[in-house]
Amino acid sequence: MQKILELKEKIKNAALVVWNNKRYRYGVLVLIVIALVVISKTNKDSGLITETVTVKDLNQTVLASGQVTSVTDLSLSFTTSGMIKKVNVAVGDKVKQGQILATLEQGAEYAAVLSARAKYTKLLEGSTSEEINIKKTALTNAKIDLANTIRQQGLLVKNAYQKLLNTDITPIITAGTISGIIPAVSGTYTGDQEGAYNISSSAGGYFQVSGIENTTGDISTINLIPLGTKGLFIKFPANYGTSGNDHWSIYLPNKQSSNYITNYNAYTSAQETQSSAVASAQAVVDARQADYNLEIAGARNTDLSLAQADVLSAEANFEKTIIRAPASGTVTAVRFKTGEHVQALAEAVVLQDIDNLYVEGDINESRVSTLQIGQSVAITFDGLGPEQKFTGSVLSIDPGATVQDGIANYKVKVALNEKSPLIRPGMNATFTVTVASKQGVLVVPESAIIKKDAGTFVSIAEGKNEHKEVPVTVGMKGDGNLVEITSGLQAGDTIVINSSLIK
Repeated sequence: MQKILELKEKIKNAALVVWNNKRYRYGVLVLIVIALVVISKTNKDSGLITETVTVKDLNQTVLASGQVTSVTDLSLSFTTSGMIKKVNVAVGDKVKQGQILATLEQGAEYAAVLSARAKYTKLLEGSTSEEINIKKTALTNAKIDLANTIRQQGLLVKNAYQKLLNTDITPIITAGTISGIIPAVSGTYTGDQEGAYNISSSAGGYFQVSGIENTTGDISTINLIPLGTKGLFIKFPANYGTSGNDHWSIYLPNKQSSNYITNYNAYTSAQETQSSAVASAQAVVDARQADYNLEIAGARNTDLSLAQADVLSAEANFEKTIIRAPASGTVTAVRFKTGEHVQALAEAVVLQDIDNLYVEGDINESRVSTLQIGQSVAITFDGLGPEQKFTGSVLSIDPGATVQDGIANYKVKVALNEKSPLIRPGMNATFTVTVASKQGVLVVPESAIIKKDAGTFVSIAEGKNEHKEVPVTVGMKGDGNLVEITSGLQAGDTIVINSSLIK
């Protein structure tokens, strides 16, 4: 019986791995269904069975499949199209950060660099008065634009904030209200303070206001009565009496309103636009100020700055024809050869750090809650066979899920404890995470557990056809459908498992 239960658990774990590995999903699932049908039939035919309570080491594991990935995993490409001039590396070469891996034909780009540098060295003349006046006028205009931008954007932000504060100004009944009547509030709140107007009616026909403003007023069903000095007015329904003892609050802004998010987003968007517009206008002022300062500083300094910019631009274009290693690592793929034409951003060289590898796989949402950083992991690789076993530990668990075919999975990274030249990036791996473990505990099959309103029980055999139920306390559930018993049984007890409980 125990072997059957353990086989069912293994099949269930295998199903989870297969389901996360789409390559084998459908064919293998058919075999699993057939196996479960056979096991189920065997259990039903077996009738009542008994099991001896034993002491075992109990483990709870999570099984998953994944692939080997390196800490450095870079797909490198040219940022411009062109003909490959030279490839300086081959697959397997170890390279250092900054090393040139490949270059394009760069005659035009190199000529542009030489021309820009030559222009820069020739610009030694001083600025004329006309050139200085042009730069000064540009600076003045930029400052005017900055002032206008600050004023206009400030007004837009203020209006958006006022709209946010005035989001659905509706009183909300608060604790202690007797009548259940809600007065009407109108007007436009002109203040800039967030908070609440807390309104209480009192016997005698007047109301009190606290919070953003503190005031009192007469209860009127005809006239609009000010709620202070910031633009809001209150009017009570015609059927409202004067017994008092009602309480309302007006929240500014009203975060419960369906329009709050829209108005809040509009306000934050206005702030962001303001920041961006002012920063852009200020940048223009700074640039015009720099141009003017250079113009009046000496001989042709502005032209020298422009020439320097031309040099930098030409050098940047020249650099686009080069692939440099952004980090040290090993070349694992070279996609093009010398003389071939390559498109911009097409993968040309793959650089990985094969000395620092980890396994990355998906864990189903039903199991991920049991995982923690640092848990021990047993790993095998498809390409090396199940007899070669490796160990590792949980390195990280992605907080966000990836949903595929309606199934949510979480990316888990496992650090390898052993380094081996046989392990390579891209290898398929199967890993088992030990999420809980107990040594030397009493265990019974989960199917022996009987749950009732009165508690949890297990049936103990007392004779050939007799048994009695005894209360037990269960602990950890482990692999193989085994459950820890912390009280109620002893090692060697014979328990009865009803075949109707075996699914």
